[in-house]
Amino acid sequence: MSVRFPVVPDLTSCLRQLLAQVPAGRVSTCGDLARALGNRIAAKWVGHFALHHEHDEACTCHRILRAGGSLGGYIEGSTEAKAGRLETEGIEVRQEGVDRPSSVNTLGATAGLSSSARNTVGQANRGTRHFSSVGSVVDLERFGFRDFASDRPLIRLREIQEDIQSKIVLRPRRRIPKFVGGVDVSYPTPETGVAAYALVETATGRLVWSTTVRRRVAFPYISTYLSFREVPILLELLDAVRAAGRLAEVLLVDGSGVLHQRHAGVASHLGVVASLPTVGVTKKLLFGQVDIEGMSPGESRPVTLARSASEGTQSVPSLALWASVTGVVGVALRTTAGSQRPIFISPGHRVDVDFCERLVRRLLTGRRLPEPLYWADRISRTEGKATADERR
Repeated sequence: MSVRFPVVPDLTSCLRQLLAQVPAGRVSTCGDLARALGNRIAAKWVGHFALHHEHDEACTCHRILRAGGSLGGYIEGSTEAKAGRLETEGIEVRQEGVDRPSSVNTLGATAGLSSSARNTVGQANRGTRHFSSVGSVVDLERFGFRDFASDRPLIRLREIQEDIQSKIVLRPRRRIPKFVGGVDVSYPTPETGVAAYALVETATGRLVWSTTVRRRVAFPYISTYLSFREVPILLELLDAVRAAGRLAEVLLVDGSGVLHQRHAGVASHLGVVASLPTVGVTKKLLFGQVDIEGMSPGESRPVTLARSASEGTQSVPSLALWASVTGVVGVALRTTAGSQRPIFISPGHRVDVDFCERLVRRLLTGRRLPEPLYWADRISRTEGKATADERR
């Protein structure tokens, strides 16, 4: 039985509402705003938002500071301009260290602007000495604001992940299917996703069929919350695949399965919601322990849970069982001699570790990624490039 995917909150709107609560004469940090959203891990995205958003004269993003009270970058170009706005609101900006030309900071702060806008900012600042982003500091004890009214949406999303993890089933599968699907998502722009499905014949690695969907993606990239960015577009993709009668028996997903801080990565989340056997494959290890030094081509090594992590898996009975019996919840596999780093494989849903490794090995043809994911990645990027070209 499939599980209904929830309505995903508009985090950008949530953040704007929080920022609107910071009064003139006060400031907040990326970390404090992230905590008001429900998880400190979102601080990096808050910092990205501060430099890349729809900005006008009424915007109060100058009140977003770094941890410790340093000013950080400013979307309008110079740290001096940011300091000036704060000082007009009665906030004291003190200097620590030596003032520097703002060329480096200006480049960072204008990364999201057009080339003409960057040139305008650069010309305005040329030959002028500005506040150093490191040396300009606000006393957070005096001016910091933390009294946010918020429903902390990331806490609710974490609870959804915990519910998903309780529904994950890990079980053996003996038969390798004749055809395997792979899915991946690329982003020609931060707000546009292109999801691709590639159907591959297992025996030959031949691409049999593929399709893509494109849609607006509102949820930002926040580590450990990737499911809420990618699963909606992947579900739309699978609807198109089902309608075409091309749905594979097992799906490889570019994303973690149970090797995730809450044991509910994209592969697991998609598998539970779509009621499909899924295998997670990533190029980086998000969670778990494994020594990858000196691995030979074709060698695999088990990924295990730390003791404290395994003690936290009681809401996933099958995961706790596998971890207690085998100690293994995933595999690091060095697939080629040309790549020193392995890929990381873990069960998503309705499969086990042994089946995941056997299936991925059968789908390797000399590339780092198994064929379904190689093609899904290539097709999504090609379609994404075409999408970006259309916007020019």
